[in-house]
Amino acid sequence: MRTFYQDGGHGWLTAKKSELIELELINKISRFSYEQGHTVYLEEDCDMTVFINAWELNTGKKWDWDQIKRVYHKGKSFIRSLNDYHLMGQN
Repeated sequence: MRTFYQDGGHGWLTAKKSELIELELINKISRFSYEQGHTVYLEEDCDMTVFINAWELNTGKKWDWDQIKRVYHKGKSFIRSLNDYHLMGQN
């Protein structure tokens, strides 16, 4: 299940790196998103929309927010302490 995490200041949608590769987005995600292992936390202002638009185009389906788990963190989310997203092939 995909998750949307939110704290008082921002939100992030989870995606797998493999999805970003499949949707040809691996080098189109900004450094304002975060990553840990095979999971990317897409920032809500730009990267999340880029992902959802590509997902809808690829699958031919409409995005369904009712299928997304939502987690709200009081204070700062753990996501803010993760590594910034890096473009593939860069350190």
